[in-house]
Amino acid sequence: MAPLRETSTPPTSVFLLGEEDRVTREITAQLREMGLQLRGHASRAGDALQEVPRIRPDLVLILRPLEGEPEWLETVRTLRERVDTPIVLLTDPARGGLPEPIPGPGLPIPVVDPGNHEELRAVIALSLRRHALTQALNEVDARLRAPFRKGNGFRHPNDVPVRFRRQSDALDRAVRLLSSRLAFARGMELYEGVASALPGILKTEIAFVVRSDPMDPDHPRILAWVEDGILRGEGAVSLAGTPCAGALGAGETVITSGLHLEFPESKLIRERSLASWASVPLQSPFGGVMGHVGVVGRHPLPAPEQTRLILRLFGAHLSNELARDSGEQRFLRLLDLAPDAILMADVRGRIVLANRQAVQLFGWTEEELLGEAIDSVLPHEFDVLGSPEEHGRGDDAPEGPSLGWGLSATPARGDLWGVRKNGERFPAAVGLAGIPGGEGGVIAIVRSLEGTREAEAQLAAARASFLDAFQSINEGVILWDEEDRVAVANQRALEFLPDLRTELASGARFKELVATMLDQGLLSIPDGMDPKEFILRQIARHRRADGTEIVVRLPGGRIWSITTLPSRRGGRVTVVADITGRVQAEENFRRVQKMEALGKLTGGLAHDFNNYLGVIYGYLEMLQEDPSLGELARRRVGVAMQAATRGAELTRSLLSFARRQPRSPRITEVSEVVGETVELLRQILGRDVRVRVEVSPEPHTVRVDPEQLGSALMNLANNARDAMPDGGELVVRVRNAFLGRGHKLLHPYARAGSYVLLEVADSGVGMSEETRAMAFEPFFSTKGPGHGTGLGLSMVYGFVKQSGGHVEILSRPGEGTALRIYLPHLPDEALPTAEVPRSKGGDGLPRGEETLLVVEDNPDVRETVTLQAASLGYRVLSAEDGDAALRILEDAGEVTHLLFTDLVLPGGMDGKELSRRVRERNPGIRVLFTSGFSPENLSNELNLGPGQRLLSKPYRKAELALAIRQTLDGWSGPPAPEGSGDPPSGE
Repeated sequence: MAPLRETSTPPTSVFLLGEEDRVTREITAQLREMGLQLRGHASRAGDALQEVPRIRPDLVLILRPLEGEPEWLETVRTLRERVDTPIVLLTDPARGGLPEPIPGPGLPIPVVDPGNHEELRAVIALSLRRHALTQALNEVDARLRAPFRKGNGFRHPNDVPVRFRRQSDALDRAVRLLSSRLAFARGMELYEGVASALPGILKTEIAFVVRSDPMDPDHPRILAWVEDGILRGEGAVSLAGTPCAGALGAGETVITSGLHLEFPESKLIRERSLASWASVPLQSPFGGVMGHVGVVGRHPLPAPEQTRLILRLFGAHLSNELARDSGEQRFLRLLDLAPDAILMADVRGRIVLANRQAVQLFGWTEEELLGEAIDSVLPHEFDVLGSPEEHGRGDDAPEGPSLGWGLSATPARGDLWGVRKNGERFPAAVGLAGIPGGEGGVIAIVRSLEGTREAEAQLAAARASFLDAFQSINEGVILWDEEDRVAVANQRALEFLPDLRTELASGARFKELVATMLDQGLLSIPDGMDPKEFILRQIARHRRADGTEIVVRLPGGRIWSITTLPSRRGGRVTVVADITGRVQAEENFRRVQKMEALGKLTGGLAHDFNNYLGVIYGYLEMLQEDPSLGELARRRVGVAMQAATRGAELTRSLLSFARRQPRSPRITEVSEVVGETVELLRQILGRDVRVRVEVSPEPHTVRVDPEQLGSALMNLANNARDAMPDGGELVVRVRNAFLGRGHKLLHPYARAGSYVLLEVADSGVGMSEETRAMAFEPFFSTKGPGHGTGLGLSMVYGFVKQSGGHVEILSRPGEGTALRIYLPHLPDEALPTAEVPRSKGGDGLPRGEETLLVVEDNPDVRETVTLQAASLGYRVLSAEDGDAALRILEDAGEVTHLLFTDLVLPGGMDGKELSRRVRERNPGIRVLFTSGFSPENLSNELNLGPGQRLLSKPYRKAELALAIRQTLDGWSGPPAPEGSGDPPSGE
C-alpha cells in the first residue's frame, strides 16, 4: 500500500488509544504500511489525556468500545477541548460499532472499520486534509478581519468581512459535508450527493460528475448532472463541444465569463446561455485522468480561486471512490473473464464471491451461491485438505497462519470432486489458497475435468487443421525459436529452398543456413565485403525482424520476396513468396507511365510542328499560284510540298502515338471496317500470305474513328507480313468479350466490362520477351535501317488508348504473334446512316463572298489563313484570342457568317467556349474548328453540334476551301450524340 505522504516530508505522527490485543497489533501494522509513524499508545483514557497534549500528534485513533461508553465519550470531548487534533474512531467488528459519525462541537468525528484498508486510508487522509484546511481558513480569517477591527479607521468595515464570511462558510460547508454525510457514501450515492451539494455551495445553476470510459475514452460518461435543483439521468445532455468533450486528458478549467465565446459550437452552452465553467480532473492513482467534477453557471463566476479549491476538495474524495470503483469493476471483470470457476469464502466458510464460470459450473445462481457453505460444493476437498496430517503438516511442519479449517496459506492442488446443485458429482482440478491477514478465508479455483478426452481429441483435430493449413498456404513459412534455430518449415518453404531441405528439417541455426547458401551459390557477397561481415549483417537484419521486404532475383527470371517478422510467442517468422507476377505488373505499369509522359512531350512537339507546316503549306501554294514562277522554281516548290506532306504524315503518326490526334469518332460496326480493310489487305500482302477472317455473328458496335481503326488494322497486317518473310497465314478475328477484375493485374488502366475484341494473329517468327516488352516504344523497330519508322505499333497503341481500350501481345519465339485490341462495346447503339456529302467537282476551288472571322494565336498561321481565305473571295476579319474576337464582332457593322477558330487559345477562353458565346449573340453563325490535337483540357471526342465542323492541321488550301464551303452550305458532319454542343469534359 502506497504511503500517504512523499518521503521528502516528515511522516505523519499518530497516537493510538486502545487495548493491547490482536486488533491493535493489526492496526499498528497497517499504519506502517501507510507510511504513518506511531508516536504513542495508551490502553486507558487517562493516560491518553496526559500524553496527547504533550506529544501533540497529527492524528488520534481511538479503538472503541473502551471500558464503558461514558468513559470513551468523555475522553473524546476532553481531547477536543485540550488539543486541536483530528480524531478518528475505529470499530472492532467482533464487538460491534456505531454506524454513524459521532456528533459534537465542531465537525463530526468519523467512525471506520479498521479491517477495510481502503476506507481507513481514505478517512485518515480526509481527516488530515480537513484539519489542515480548517487551520488555513482560521489563519486567513484572522488576516482578513484584522484591518476591520475597531480603531483602524475604515468607514465600511462590514463589506470585506461579509464577503469573506461567505467564502469561509462555503469552505466550511464543503468540509462538513465531506466529513459527515458524504464521508462514507459509495458509488452513485456519492456522485449524485456531490452534484446535488455543489450548486448550493458555489452558487451555480449546474453541477456535474463525469468519468472516462476506459473502453471508449473519447465519449465521457455522465455519472451525475444536477441542473436547477433537478437530478437528470445519464444521457440527458451531451458534452460535445464543451471543455469536457472528447478524451478527458485536460487539466483544470476555470472560465469566469464569456463561455459561449470560447466554445461557440456547443449546443449545450448555446441553448442554456451558459456563461461560466469550472472543472477539475479526477486523478487516477496510476496516472492519467479518470473524470471531471465541475460547476456551470449562467452568470460570471464570483470567486474562481475559492471555486477551484472546493472542487479540488471534492475531486480528491471522488478520485478515491472512482479508483476503488474502477478497481472493483476491473477485478470483477477479470474474474468473469477467467476460464475457471473461482470461489472466495470468508473465515466462517461462507461463499462471499463467485464468478460467472462458477455459476455455470455448479448450476446455482449467483444469489444462491453467496452465503452458501463452500463445503457444500467442494465437500471432499475440505475433508482431505482440512487434515494437516494427510498433507504432511504434523507437529514438525512449519507454522503458517490459520485459515479457519486448518488450511495453510500455501496453495494446494489436486484432482478431486465437485458437487452441483442437483447433487451431481463431477471430477475437477481444484486449487486452494488461504487469504493471509486478519480476515482469513480461502480462494478456490475449480476446473471441470469432464470431457477431458474430448478436449484432447479436439485439440489434436485443431492441431491437425493448423498443420494442414500451414502446409497448404502458397508462401513458404519458416518459424524460428528464440535461439534462431528452425522450429518448423512448411512444405512450400522446402520447395523454395530444395538445397536446404536437410538443414531446415534438422533445426539448423540461421547463421548455418546463410553459410550453406553462400557455399552453394544461392547468395552472393557484394564486392569488397568480407564473408564474415556479410554473415553478421544478415544475422542483424534477421534479428531486427522489422518486416522489411527483401527482393531476390534468381536465375531464370523468378523473383522472391523474403520478409521476417517477430513472433508473439518469441522467436521470429520468415515468409518467402514468389512475386514474379506482381513485379512484372509493376514494371508494365511503369512502362505505361513512361509512354504516357513521352506521349505528352511528343504531342506538344507535333502540335507546334503542325502550325509551322500550315504556314509552309500556305506560302508554297501561293508560290505555285504565282504566274511569274518559272518552271524550275515550280518543280522545286513541288518537291518542298512533297516534303511538307511527308512531314504532315509523320506528325499524324506522332499524334496518334501520343493520343492527341483529332478524331471524328462515331458509332461503328467493327466487322464492316474489317471487311472493307481485308479486301485491300489481300492485294497488299501478296499471294504468299493467306488471309482468313473469323467474325462471330453478334453485333460488334463501338464508338471510334473508323478511318483510324482501318489504319491500325493495316499497320498490324504490315507488321505480320514482315514477320512472315516466307509467307504464312494471317487470321483476323472479331468477337465480343467480357473482362473481369483479374484482367486489371496485367493491364493497370483496363476496366472490367464488355469489349469488342479485334485479334490479328500471324504464323511468323514470334517475339522474345525483351522484344515484346519494347514493342510499343516509339521508334523501336526490329527491321533494318531504312525500313519503317518504328511508330507503327505506337500509333496503334495511341489510337486504342485514345478510344478507351487497351492492347495486349501474345507471342513466343517460333510460335507466331497475336495482337489483341479491346474496344468498349456499345450493344445498344445503332450504326450511323448519314453519309458525308462529297465536294462537287470542277476545275476551280469552292469560293464565296461571305464574311469570315479567323481566330488564331500564332501570327504566322493567322496571316497565312487570312491570305488564303481572301484569295477565295471571302471578306476576312482576324483576331489573336477570344476576347479580341468578341470585340471585333461587337464593332462589325455587317453580319459575320462563319467563325474559324483554333481550339487552343490563350487568355483562358478556348475555341469551344468562344463558339458558345458567339452563337449566343448570333445563333445563325457557322463554326469551323481547327487544331493540331485535342488538348488535355478538352475531351478526345469533340461532340460537334449542328453547324460545326473540325479541320485538322496542317491543311492544304483545297481542304480549307472545301471545309469553309461545306460548313457555310449547311453540312454538319455525322450525327452528333446526345448532349452535343455542350463543352466537352476533361479526359
